[in-house]
Amino acid sequence: MGDLRIKKPGKKTGFVGLLSIPLYHTHVQFYPTTADAKMDINNLEDVAGDNYGAVTFIAGGEAGNWINIAFRQSSYMTPEVIAHEATHAAWFVLHMAGVKVTFANHEQLAYLVGYFAEQLHKFCDAYHKYLKDEEVKDGKPTP
Repeated sequence: MGDLRIKKPGKKTGFVGLLSIPLYHTHVQFYPTTADAKMDINNLEDVAGDNYGAVTFIAGGEAGNWINIAFRQSSYMTPEVIAHEATHAAWFVLHMAGVKVTFANHEQLAYLVGYFAEQLHKFCDAYHKYLKDEEVKDGKPTP
């Protein structure tokens, strides 16, 4: 599986985690907030209503359709939300690869859920470290 790469915010982009999964020819992007996702994905409308901690969706990226996971805000970066979104992402990967998940082959889903949960956890840690570093650099608390 691929290694998580972190791209820090620029003038026109938000904080983003990039993940390539060569085995399934799939790319995934992680965003700490839907606002960061909207900065990065052209013409992205509101991808969820008001009752969500995070959302997993398909939208364009450098190589076409990417799986995207965006937290509503950093306070929703909890184990429950990470596990929930990791399951959605794993299912999307298998679905896009043409693999139908059944009782007989659900081990692929389980491995991918674990992998995505681990990568999302790393992403959340990197984002919180980034916020802490920015707070120290600016000398003021992060909102």
